[in-house]
Amino acid sequence: MHPTRLLRGASLALLSLLALAAAGDATTIRPLPFREIARRADRIVVATVAGSSCRLGVGPAGIPRPYTDWDLRDVAVLEGDVRTRNLLLPVVGGTVDGYRTTVHGTPEFEVGRRYVLFLKSGEPLTGLVGWTQGVFRLEPRPDGRDRVFTHDGAPVHSLEGGKVATGGAAMDLVPFLEAIRAARAEGPVVPEGLRDGPRLGRSGPR
Repeated sequence: MHPTRLLRGASLALLSLLALAAAGDATTIRPLPFREIARRADRIVVATVAGSSCRLGVGPAGIPRPYTDWDLRDVAVLEGDVRTRNLLLPVVGGTVDGYRTTVHGTPEFEVGRRYVLFLKSGEPLTGLVGWTQGVFRLEPRPDGRDRVFTHDGAPVHSLEGGKVATGGAAMDLVPFLEAIRAARAEGPVVPEGLRDGPRLGRSGPR
């Protein structure tokens, strides 16, 4: 067999196996109350998704897996140590050598949109607390104030009792950030300079 065909066949077989293995990982994700999402995160940021690129990386136990690196820009740090305005968020799944691997339960981002992200160091497949549960997308009102939605687009109506209640009118970003502060029960989550004005500002050096 020609070496090129052999390599292509091996790549297809490998990525097919990776898709099955990665899909199995998604079945272990359990629903998390908002209070736990907020407390488990070691970094909480608001960032704009600028683009993405795919590569073959190394997952748990040294297993090769396709990853999509999401390019996060204009990062505003709400909690944790983030020293730059740009971050890369690796998420398992993507297209490598023409073969696409999709993992159920992993987040998909819209380029140009701004998100609140609950990041967790040591989470090897998405880098997020509870996978899509740690992703909240923002949509601006006509007056410029941001409203909060879940990753799947459901409006976040309230966070009473430490749980995400959806449906009805979406809550504004500032009360959402205050709820994060209450859930973590430590220091202000909204940095100075971000409380004023209708929209969340930017922070961190370039």
